[in-house]
Amino acid sequence: MAFVMGAALGAILGSFVTVVALALIWGGSDRGR
Repeated sequence: MAFVMGAALGAILGSFVTVVALALIWGGSDRGR
């Protein structure tokens, strides 16, 4: 059970980090223009 919760938490954190990175890239390109 703990392993499943850890895997789910890792997937959520991974997707969250990806969304934040994409937002920073989009924001940076918009600001650059």
